[in-house]
Amino acid sequence: MRKLFLLITVALLLSVNCAKVVADDPVAVAKPSENKIMPSPTPIPVLAWSGLPMSLSTVERFKELREAGFTHHFQVYGSIEDMKKVLTAAQQADVKIFLNVIDSKEMPLKEFIAEITKYPALTGYFITDEPSDTKTYEQWGEIVKSIQALDSEHWCYINLLPTYGMPYIKGARDYKDYVDTFLKKVPVKVLTFDHYPVVPDGKGGVGIREDFYENLEIIRHSALKAKLPFWAFVLSTSHSGYPVPTMAHLRYQIYSDMAYGAQGIQYFTYWTVTMPGMDFNTGPLDQHGKRTVVYDLAKAMNKELQALSGIFKDSKVISVTHTGKKIPKKTKLYRVKTPFRRFFTKGEGVVVSEIEKGNRRFLVMVNRDIEKPTTLTVTPDGSTKMFEIAKDGTISPISEETSEFQIAPGDIKILMWPVSQAQ
Repeated sequence: MRKLFLLITVALLLSVNCAKVVADDPVAVAKPSENKIMPSPTPIPVLAWSGLPMSLSTVERFKELREAGFTHHFQVYGSIEDMKKVLTAAQQADVKIFLNVIDSKEMPLKEFIAEITKYPALTGYFITDEPSDTKTYEQWGEIVKSIQALDSEHWCYINLLPTYGMPYIKGARDYKDYVDTFLKKVPVKVLTFDHYPVVPDGKGGVGIREDFYENLEIIRHSALKAKLPFWAFVLSTSHSGYPVPTMAHLRYQIYSDMAYGAQGIQYFTYWTVTMPGMDFNTGPLDQHGKRTVVYDLAKAMNKELQALSGIFKDSKVISVTHTGKKIPKKTKLYRVKTPFRRFFTKGEGVVVSEIEKGNRRFLVMVNRDIEKPTTLTVTPDGSTKMFEIAKDGTISPISEETSEFQIAPGDIKILMWPVSQAQ
């Protein structure tokens, strides 16, 4: 949990897919000769949570952050003067900023909002993190309403606990009730939650929390019911036994989030915080602001994600199911259907997400094993042409007979076909 980290914040608050595919498809495509799905005109938001401290909040360091693929940034600041400096520097680097709110005798909320909204880099207001008592929802709701009455353009940010936070939650029957009650009482514009599934397995290795996909199932359905987008997290800093992330760990978390329909990704953390009694280490930037190996991994991961943003951004998730002899709890088993005659995976199994975007249907498969590759075998039923989407967006037709694909640990495979011929 991050509650200790935020005590100071609370104090401050209160195609052409081949040349043959139709050219006017809403899915962005490159020139026919390039045969490639282009990234979304607006990138998938990628937030650096616990971003640059004030001592590092220079134009150069924000450009470094942006170079690593981060589009948004959050850090706690103690004064409006510091906030103005941060907003000015971030704007020059094309980075959007979430700010904690100041409401005091010296700086009343109305004056604070009037001053801060002058800066184009502002994207929203951080209200609180991981509320654990449903009795406080009314309070948070009133705070959000008071801010939105002064500024309806920028949104208020409140991040929820994960399913494994239930022992700390008061007033909710279960996790679904915790989320749904929040959405009824607090008028947020985006639902956001954290869940860090990659954990020590007790044998010197790593494993996966068994409730990760249950959490995603609840968040996805609650967001759909509330007609809101949701943002999810990826753990990028080792602490409290969590391992230093590998590329497989980052891919597994981010692609699972995207398969369930996430419209924003948040890294916890960017800068490695220093906290008494906590062993935070090896974030993308260390405590001294020096790049670590995780900076390079995050940069590569974010580039990979944005190359596929033309598929994930503003798309519609039709269904999410799973393959494998044992599927995660509270999920559904994938059943072969048109346009496939045969669909088989080896090993742990995969997430199977059917996504609609424009005149295309995509099948996104995420390998649930973060240590071993898996094999996907598919046989189309011949009802439509089928295509494979490479990680850079390149489109290639697949055999009308049986095709076999290797999916690296935590990685994805994407297939595509025209919606007009899909059943």
